[in-house]
Amino acid sequence: MAQALFVTSEYIKSATVIDENVEDKIIKLAIIDAQRLHIFPKLGTDLYNKYITDINTSGSAGVTGVYKTLMDNYIIPALCKWVLYEVSISMNFKYRNKAIMTQNSDNAQPVDLGTLNNLRDEFKIAANELTQRMVDYLCANESSYPEYTSNTDDGDISPDKYIENSPIWLGKPSICDRPGKRDNIQL
Repeated sequence: MAQALFVTSEYIKSATVIDENVEDKIIKLAIIDAQRLHIFPKLGTDLYNKYITDINTSGSAGVTGVYKTLMDNYIIPALCKWVLYEVSISMNFKYRNKAIMTQNSDNAQPVDLGTLNNLRDEFKIAANELTQRMVDYLCANESSYPEYTSNTDDGDISPDKYIENSPIWLGKPSICDRPGKRDNIQL
């Protein structure tokens, strides 16, 4: 199935801290990575492919009804933060024939790797929170999104309903079994 972007690079530039002069190619690659690595596993194969089909068929106008609500209120905000997380490295470094280079200019200095990692951590925290809201919404409204629970083919990926918020493995409590009570989960 052809890759459809849930957002455009222009939208990312207008909705995030990414400057207008950043190359669209860099942002587009980050959108693709963010969709595939962070959104697709949470939606599962069937729901993700529904969005891809709708967008490929009619553009963003093809996403309507409850699917538009999910897209506009949950998927796109999470995706924007994941794009910031993914694009941070590629914006700071350029891959050339002889080496990986750090961008430099007369008016600005690139951040050091420690600062970049701290910034990426902040983007990841926000992205995880917004992704958690998306998953909670889907769990609370499963009946409105039949594709969310219909992944039955051998190659399908069932939605991952768990968000990793800690670098230490604490197990995966079931968020969908406790709608609205994720702050009180006992481990």
